[in-house]
Amino acid sequence: MSTKGLENIERTKKYTNDQYRAWFRENGIPKSYNPVVHLSFNLGTLALLLGWHLSFVTEWNWKVFSVLAFTLVLGNLVVFLIHKYPLHKRMKIWSFPYDAHTVEHHRYFTHENPVYQSSFDFYAVFFPWFVVLGFALVAQPLFYFSTKFIIGNELAHVFAGSTAGYFLLYEFVHWCSHLPEDHFFLKVPWLKYMWEHHRVHHNPRLMNRYNFCIVYPLFDMLLGTHFKGEMPRSSDEDHYQDVRENLRQNPSGAPVESTLQ
Repeated sequence: MSTKGLENIERTKKYTNDQYRAWFRENGIPKSYNPVVHLSFNLGTLALLLGWHLSFVTEWNWKVFSVLAFTLVLGNLVVFLIHKYPLHKRMKIWSFPYDAHTVEHHRYFTHENPVYQSSFDFYAVFFPWFVVLGFALVAQPLFYFSTKFIIGNELAHVFAGSTAGYFLLYEFVHWCSHLPEDHFFLKVPWLKYMWEHHRVHHNPRLMNRYNFCIVYPLFDMLLGTHFKGEMPRSSDEDHYQDVRENLRQNPSGAPVESTLQ
């Protein structure tokens, strides 16, 4: 983390959540940020990828649905692993995921205040545009060509398209997880369950150990990271101490950029 990043952590450590949000909106969100452009690019790109790949399906048979089901399970595992490790354990060789997610996103949204307040807070909810661009330009061709000669052209399109679909579903469910609790979307039991699941994850005493799944909690349940019981009392000080400990253990890494997710 850069010296500036360290200074910002120390400067804001005694801020309330509202004070931190006000500070970050002024200092962390680019002046040029446009939430409509951000969402249009992310969701539009992923939806176009999904639709384009699935346009190659000539018959919706059991093989197609098997690939879709496989991707739903695989996507849940991949999200679990990425969330549990690089996003919550600072790596010496590449500190960006931890710095962007744990340091900033978890400070911006707490278990006591998980709700976004304006469309400009979407900067702190959705993935950065360049992550989606990288997914489209690098991951998508890799997914398609690595499976084309194994399962055939049509099913390779299904696999690549369904990864885009899972990414799109992730963005939607994560957004729902930061909605007001009385929002009409949360009348859907699945979305309300994941809202509470994610709110527990934002408790600083629990965030490194529990509730890493976003879309549905399969691998949290299978791997013993699904939190059960009464949520412990916590504070911003717990988050600060966790970040300082990670910085102490893994002090090196690339300078942090403010790109929340």
